[in-house]
Amino acid sequence: MGFIKNDFIESLLYDVRIDDIIGKFVDLKRSGANFKGLSPFSKEHTPSFMVSPVKQIWKDFSSGKGGGVVSFLMEHKSMTYPEAIEYIAREMNKTVEYEDSEFAKEAAAKAKKKDLLRPVLQKAHEEYKKAFKALPEDHPAKKEVFEKRGYTTEDILDWQIGFAPGGVLYDLFKNTANVSEAKTIGLINEKTNKDRFWDRVVYPIYEKSGMIVGFGGRDLTGKKEAPKWLNSIESELYKKDRVWYAIDKAIYAIRKSDEAYIVEGYNDVIAFHKNNVINTIAACGTSITINQIKELRKYCSKVTLAMDPDAAGRKAALRILPEFIKQNFRVSILELPADPDDYCRDYKEEIESYGGLKEMLSEPGMKTDGFKILIDEFIKSSFLDAEVQLHEAKAELRKLQSESAAYGTKLKEEKKEVDESLINAKKILKELETREGKTSEEYKDQKILIADIESQQSLKALAVKEFKKTDELVDQEFSVVRLERKYNEAFEYANISRMEGARILLDMIHDLEDKMLYSIYKGWIETEAKVDSSIVKVWIKEFDAVRAPATPEKDDEYEYILPPEVTTPVEELEPAIKRYQMFISNDRIYMQKDMTIGKIYFECVSNFMVEILQHMNDEKIPMKLVRVKNMHGEEKVFDTPSDNLNTPQKFDDLMTGHGNFRFDGNRSQLLKLRAYLMDNMGIGRKVEVLGWQPDGKFWCWNNRAVLEDGKEQDIDGNGMLVVDNVHYYIPSANSIYANNSYKFESQKRFRIISSTMQFNTLMAKALKVHRDHAISGILFAIASLFRDVCVQKLNKFPILFLYGPGGTGKDELAEIVQSFVGQPQTAINLEAGLSTGKASIRELAQFCNGISQMSEYKRGNSDIDGMLKQIWDCRGYKRGNIDSHIGVDSIPVESAVILTGNDFPEPEALIQRLIWNEMTKNVFNSEEIKNFDELKDFVGLGVSGFANELLKHRKTYEEKFEKTQRNWKGILKERFPEATVRMGFNLSILATAYDIFKDVVTFPFSQNEMLDHFAKGIDQQLRKINSSSVLVRFWECFITSMRGNPEDRLQARKIINIEGNKLFIQWTHTYAKIQRQWYALYHESAPNKAHVLEQLETSGYFVDKLSSYSFDSGRKATRSSAIVLDMSRMSEVMKEDITGSFMFQLNEDTLLNSGEDSGQGSIPFTSSPATPRENKIIEDS
Repeated sequence: MGFIKNDFIESLLYDVRIDDIIGKFVDLKRSGANFKGLSPFSKEHTPSFMVSPVKQIWKDFSSGKGGGVVSFLMEHKSMTYPEAIEYIAREMNKTVEYEDSEFAKEAAAKAKKKDLLRPVLQKAHEEYKKAFKALPEDHPAKKEVFEKRGYTTEDILDWQIGFAPGGVLYDLFKNTANVSEAKTIGLINEKTNKDRFWDRVVYPIYEKSGMIVGFGGRDLTGKKEAPKWLNSIESELYKKDRVWYAIDKAIYAIRKSDEAYIVEGYNDVIAFHKNNVINTIAACGTSITINQIKELRKYCSKVTLAMDPDAAGRKAALRILPEFIKQNFRVSILELPADPDDYCRDYKEEIESYGGLKEMLSEPGMKTDGFKILIDEFIKSSFLDAEVQLHEAKAELRKLQSESAAYGTKLKEEKKEVDESLINAKKILKELETREGKTSEEYKDQKILIADIESQQSLKALAVKEFKKTDELVDQEFSVVRLERKYNEAFEYANISRMEGARILLDMIHDLEDKMLYSIYKGWIETEAKVDSSIVKVWIKEFDAVRAPATPEKDDEYEYILPPEVTTPVEELEPAIKRYQMFISNDRIYMQKDMTIGKIYFECVSNFMVEILQHMNDEKIPMKLVRVKNMHGEEKVFDTPSDNLNTPQKFDDLMTGHGNFRFDGNRSQLLKLRAYLMDNMGIGRKVEVLGWQPDGKFWCWNNRAVLEDGKEQDIDGNGMLVVDNVHYYIPSANSIYANNSYKFESQKRFRIISSTMQFNTLMAKALKVHRDHAISGILFAIASLFRDVCVQKLNKFPILFLYGPGGTGKDELAEIVQSFVGQPQTAINLEAGLSTGKASIRELAQFCNGISQMSEYKRGNSDIDGMLKQIWDCRGYKRGNIDSHIGVDSIPVESAVILTGNDFPEPEALIQRLIWNEMTKNVFNSEEIKNFDELKDFVGLGVSGFANELLKHRKTYEEKFEKTQRNWKGILKERFPEATVRMGFNLSILATAYDIFKDVVTFPFSQNEMLDHFAKGIDQQLRKINSSSVLVRFWECFITSMRGNPEDRLQARKIINIEGNKLFIQWTHTYAKIQRQWYALYHESAPNKAHVLEQLETSGYFVDKLSSYSFDSGRKATRSSAIVLDMSRMSEVMKEDITGSFMFQLNEDTLLNSGEDSGQGSIPFTSSPATPRENKIIEDS
């Protein structure tokens, strides 16, 4: 039997499905993410044999055995390691590849030695496991793993943890004549015959194939002379500079994710694995070596170092970081407040709040790019503290400036309120003089009130006049100036060390194979060190000279012997051959193979040709757009992360994943191919946000583009578009995703849908069905197509608000508006917090000048109200990024928003930001229903084709917008002086769209009809603002009065009562108390009683007026008229405040009358105590 190639074994074990192989011997049933079956090693009735396809391991809980697919065949079928590999290869229809004879002889000799030694190691391991199992529960070993580490019995079996009591192995192996082998692998001391592992918890170490190679032992004695951790000695089995702890469990996940987490200790590894971060390994208690790094590079290109949070951990990271980078790893640093093992236990709740550790670690800002750490160390170390202090001082200054500005604004607003109160009070005084006369008590009281307000006015005016910066703000400004000077001095003083550090780092990255990563790092070095690019070029030439190999003189007399199937003339291929030692021809890749005297031969290494159509710049995830075509004519275009071109395994996985595209070249050949492809690739951009493209000046649908000059251009089946010689790739338009319903679902809706119907017909029909509300809808849709123009000039954009009861056509009108940009997107549901604010804004970032709907608006949610104001102000949200301690990424608001719901908002600031459409008609006759159905059919035929024609007038819109909008703002201010500035702005955007397109589109409404519609909306808005303002203050006074002085409060069961969700109020007495509270709180007179009652009646929670109502049970109960309000329609906060205040009064009375039956021992939230019969029911219950 020949010796099997290691590369073949690695490839085989990467491709094999463990459940397929084991399933041939064990009847496996799906159990969640795993498979379960009866143990093949013991008799059992309840399945305890588990197989994990994700981890590529098996575990038999009845026998304690476990491992990978090879170890299963060796355990269950008694195969040798080579026999197991050959069996798997046969099952997978793969031909086993053997080494040449010389290498095979040497390798076979080593394998024979291992075969003699491994059973001894396995026998010791079985002894350790039995010893652990036999320990009493209070033994230090079990306390170590169960109490301190929090492991379960399943964890012990999974990780095969044991206990080494010491003094047992010599006798064990003496009886089997294996003492010599035990000494060879260090289980027994060569001279003393004592066990190496003594009173230690033992962790077995496996190589990647799942075969045991050694142990790590944790001391339990606590003796100073005893090392805390002890590993096996170097042997034929255990090479500590090549083995990674848990590589057998992690290798599959590492390959799949292209990333490994590296921690310091065995328990750190287990903690991360238990928290589903399976791609975690450790360096077996030793420093990480170059050989370990090179071994790991076969399986991934990214690592995250999670070192312990102490000086030693940081020092270890700084030492090993450069070595990882030199081996072409992208390195991140994870800085946790505790070592990973402790962190997973101590921060369990925080981890769960993210949905798990894996999800938490993927959050932006959790990791820092390792090269940034090196920059801090090599370039910024001498001025880093000064830089951090300056950043912190500037952040504090911004905070204080914001607070100061806010306080100044507050003072001005307070003065304005007092001014308005004085005007109102004087107005009331005149009315009293006319109605009651100057001698009346009301007139005199009002005069006193005016004097009080004038005094308040003087104080407020003085406060505004004398407002100035606080001492704290002034001090902070000086502090920032001082720290800036300190930083600049430190920066200049560090000039030499900066240059030296920059040169060291540049030398470190000089040989990086990933040229995009090299370019990013080089840019960081130049920026942070402030080093001139000319100096960098000199350094690079010096590095090149040092590394340049001696090259023999070129003999130009070579003859190129091309394979017979190559039809391309040799003179066309010669430039590529001379430069790259390869060429592409006849839809295949050929590599220079052998060179004899005067002749060069070539071999085919693929069944396809490949080209990089464009590199798509992205600092975080650089992408390549690749075109492949195989020798059978099958062709694909797709995008992929650049690092998939870095290793043969990843490149082959990438290609075979797209069809019959096979690459058989080795790493050296791949590097030549990559150099050839990169030198011949184009540069372009990936279009992920459809809609307006500001850099290319065109509008991008998912199926076509509209250029700024009005010309249209198709996107080809590969998602490619060329505008002004720049290549753009639209992945959602690539035909390979056409039938994939999970990919680019939203983007596929964003497309031109042409219609045979006329645009004026559609608008007229919409106006007929939705009445004047269609005016807002049509103009808002048109303005939204050019939203970016408005935002660029004015930094805000209106929100279209459609509200009213169900069945009024709100959603149908919203659908028409959304149809301007293709098939309408699924609405963002605001009800019950189904979409978070950040998630909603992310949806609004999908399309530039798209149109999104937010449905089911409910008032009372301050988070949603705040988010909507943020959207109007065109402010997205910021999040930390991985590349900086202080840097942030912005998620912008790119789309216009239609807000719909049965409810309306209360905050005045939000009401003003909406284009108001109160839709109340929900009863329709047969003719209206017919028109409604016809309109729905028209919209279904497509509306975005009309929008496409409007987009061709973008230049005109850009040229006219600013002047037209300013003009309309003035017209609307004069026409509607009572409207606020924000309301006028909103409507000016609609009017601007009408004005610019009135000569392009025949609108089914006139300018005057548009203004009449605006007037209606403004009137509704102002009524809501007035109502909202009055009601908010009313309820503040109401709750304050309930909790006030007992002599002057709103008394429970005398003036107010609660039954279930119904609130009963004796109106006259309540208003009298509210009136006094109003002035105490707001320093102004309350609105008259009739006005406040009118606001309550139109509030949405008014139910009824009762001419007679009993506010308590018994003969002494107050009977009077009452108004009835439904608290279930109020916000939860208001409802809780009212019921809480009511309960407070009742409990207060109960405490004061302790031991007596006050008749107020419970709150009648379920039934009324108004009649004796009902009261009797309560008592009987």
